Amino acid sequence: MTRISHTAVKFGFILACIACSAFLSGCSGMQPARPLVPGEADARWAQYLAASNGHDVPVAFTASVRYALPDKSGHRVLLTLWSNGGQPYRVDISAGFNTIVAKILESPDIFSMYVPSEETLYFYDGKGKPGLKLGRPVPFTPESIIRLLTGKYAEVFGVLGSDPQPGPDAAISYLLAGDTPITDGARLTLNNQGLPTLWRDAAANGWKMEIEYDENPEPAQRALPERITLTQPDGYEAVFLIKSRNYPKKPFTREQLKLKMPPDTKIQPFSTTWKECI
Repeated sequence: MTRISHTAVKFGFILACIACSAFLSGCSGMQPARPLVPGEADARWAQYLAASNGHDVPVAFTASVRYALPDKSGHRVLLTLWSNGGQPYRVDISAGFNTIVAKILESPDIFSMYVPSEETLYFYDGKGKPGLKLGRPVPFTPESIIRLLTGKYAEVFGVLGSDPQPGPDAAISYLLAGDTPITDGARLTLNNQGLPTLWRDAAANGWKMEIEYDENPEPAQRALPERITLTQPDGYEAVFLIKSRNYPKKPFTREQLKLKMPPDTKIQPFSTTWKECI
């Protein structure tokens, strides 16, 4: 049996649970910011809230996830996710030669990850959720990344926005408010359709997330994130690129969403180290 190191599994899981990716290139071609007209900022925020309230529909997608560290090292994994639009979510993470390094189940009550190379199921059912770490802590959880990928933006970035500022190409940025690292003092930029395209951490050297959307969604389906880039000024980067997205006509069954394991699987809670690393 091929042995996969703890580090590879953690990083693979991290980035698989990270989520949709967007890299907005340069400033060329951008229109300069112009003053906001009365009511424009409120209308744009209303668009954002409306875009966050899409109906839950069965969805399955695969994505390539690449992450890099300041020393230029890094890895690439393949993420496969399927759900009926909300929890529970099932995620498989594969490395080279289609080797599955982790199988994940995220439900309202518990977060579970089965590691085949260790024949062990790790679970977490405490208050809060395991967080992400890419060389250093990231203010996103696996659950928050999955919610972004399925269009539940307000569940991640919150419903409170103030201090609207105009940006290039009719974009508007807002100061977020809330009691999470994602919302506390960060800024969120919305495009002219009310979709989030840029999130910036409140810290001067904090993380930045850029989101790009599918320009040709399937008929009757809304545009969803197609590419996400998460970067930090010291050289940490994660890129998530959707390879395919399908909308099954029938909901996934409970059996299809189950986390299947051998009968002799060992079960243990996430340790403090694991919780900090994911």
